[in-house]
Amino acid sequence: MAIAAPSPQLTQRSATDLAAAIRTKQLTAREVVQAHVDRLHARQPRTNALACDRFADALTEADRADERVKSDPDPPPFLGVPCTIKESIGVAGMPNCAGLVALKDRRAEADATAVARLRQAGFIPLGVTNTSEMTMWIESVNRVYGRTRNAYDPHRTAGGSSGGEGAAAYMLTLGPLTRHAEDLMPVTRIIAGPDGIDEYCVPRELGDPADTDFATLRVLVVDDASLIPARKELRDARDRAADALRQLGARTEQVSLKQLRRALEIYLAALGDGASVSLGELLTGAGVELQGSRHWVDAARGRGDHTLPVLITAALERLNRHMPEARIRKAVEAARALREEMKGILGEDGARGCSPPPRCSTCSACRSPRSRSASTRRASRSGSRSRPPTATTTSRSPRRSRWSGVSAAGCRRPDTY
Repeated sequence: MAIAAPSPQLTQRSATDLAAAIRTKQLTAREVVQAHVDRLHARQPRTNALACDRFADALTEADRADERVKSDPDPPPFLGVPCTIKESIGVAGMPNCAGLVALKDRRAEADATAVARLRQAGFIPLGVTNTSEMTMWIESVNRVYGRTRNAYDPHRTAGGSSGGEGAAAYMLTLGPLTRHAEDLMPVTRIIAGPDGIDEYCVPRELGDPADTDFATLRVLVVDDASLIPARKELRDARDRAADALRQLGARTEQVSLKQLRRALEIYLAALGDGASVSLGELLTGAGVELQGSRHWVDAARGRGDHTLPVLITAALERLNRHMPEARIRKAVEAARALREEMKGILGEDGARGCSPPPRCSTCSACRSPRSRSASTRRASRSGSRSRPPTATTTSRSPRRSRWSGVSAAGCRRPDTY
């Protein structure tokens, strides 16, 4: 007798699958949302993924979705499916400070365009997730919400700037971050397109991934884009992905992109040349003054209101203003040339196989097991006991309170719902 394979847990299923199950009344939106609430609630002490939740409201909205399923023959495509939103993206009534202490009491007055479109499609936001300060770094840590930790290993980073999303269940930023690839295109179609507000958002034709002819696809593999080579584990993972595409008929090519090693200088020049507002101006507008050395000393010690990446970027912006005009023009032209060169390399049939950043910042919260072991051995040889890796910010920096209380952002978190 054949035995059916057990169904995956609700939190492991795709948004597309859950939406179909809710629409056909195999599941209720209430039980789907409740399962995700329970999962996030249980894992929050380990991951610190959420900046603030809206669980009670989400469950109320799930009940409304179930009532709509009973009466609406053509409900929205993702009615009753839960999601989370990056804290730097506006969700009406929720914190919206991007980890900046000076704005920690700010609440979004309205939904951002992407959030409004997700709601219209039936998604139910469960909360907002952590990010790096001002979304400026590859690790999600700030002085308002603390550090987000990897969902699989709390001693490792969750990345950034969407680390909270990466450690949560269903993840959506200005582009969707999902557990299942089948959700990517449907959600992209929902949030894509001009809204009449953002002048940089322009129409783009979105094709159908199912129409991809792998025989005409070129997969570009790059090893020299960074001065620091990627770890072997990262290179191996990228190569496995390239091999999988090759087996489907794609061609792989090794290309050189050493020009990207100047990316920081090019970025700063282009920022000063064409950005509508600089990081420094954003900070000033929030009432932040970064004068003197105190901010640097505090940040280096894990204290104060700011993280080092924001201080460094703001300082480089200021230095950039004093660069010779000829050098700035040269960097701006280099940015344009690099963009055209990338277009030429990619062509109409190219896809670049990207590796993650070659290294993450080494700290007690995300140090690799190898590094921790080495630290322990060194401490043992010196006759002292090594301090165990901590997964939180230092006690002197602004930090979150316990999950059942009130966060630094002032969000109430009930123990039960």
